[in-house]
Amino acid sequence: VLNDAMVAEARAKELSFFYSKGVWVKRPHGMAISRTGRPHISVRWVDVNKGDDVNPTYRSRLVARELKAIDKSNNSYFAPAPPLEALRTVLSSAMTRIGNHQPVWDPAGPTRTQISFIDVNRAYFNAKIDPESTPVFVELPREDADCGAKCAQLLRHMYGSCGAADGWQEGYSTMLLSLGFAQGESCPHVLWHQAKDICCSVHGGGFTSSGACLELDWMEAEIAKHYEITVQPRMGPGPNDAKEGRSLNRVVRWLDGRIEYEADPRQSE
Repeated sequence: VLNDAMVAEARAKELSFFYSKGVWVKRPHGMAISRTGRPHISVRWVDVNKGDDVNPTYRSRLVARELKAIDKSNNSYFAPAPPLEALRTVLSSAMTRIGNHQPVWDPAGPTRTQISFIDVNRAYFNAKIDPESTPVFVELPREDADCGAKCAQLLRHMYGSCGAADGWQEGYSTMLLSLGFAQGESCPHVLWHQAKDICCSVHGGGFTSSGACLELDWMEAEIAKHYEITVQPRMGPGPNDAKEGRSLNRVVRWLDGRIEYEADPRQSE
């Protein structure tokens, strides 16, 4: 059972992102039908405790209900998700020496290999909607003072809208390609920077990368120029490097001579 007060706080925080990011602009209630011939899209809250009862981490997402289980429009809404091998490729890259790829495991080395964990906050909000496309209208949540009197026209994608995942992938991949990365042929979510020898896997808003510490400094700084990010402590062999991190809710550990990962322990709980 979720705590009502903590849910209300999480919802208020989510709405503050909508306003600060300019996700929508409010319109007269009947504009959706007059512009598109259809009523505005309903929304719902998805509330979850990402932590546990001892260490709660509440998160609320306002989700558009545009995607339906049965779609009769014949449109394709495909957004590829990376397999687990994408994450394993990054971890293997930090532990494998082959050819010119020579990771440095010296704890005191200034170019020692590390693993970086970056989370882009509210990733889909960074994908702008093409102004030339058909406008998308959603209802306002009841927490908004204009709920019932107005609707909202999306200027950026939100969770649950048809083009959200595809728009975000197009945005971040274009950004990484501009930095010199190349996308994998078998999985477009795995990228490699040949000159800097960085291997990166992207799943949703999570970037997991392995490479030399100085090169990862450069990568994190470049991504921060484009997105609002949260960076976990860098994992590596150094005495001050983190020895544990999280990716895709999995626990990743840097141990003596190897890296291991564990499935989300909360699943067994």
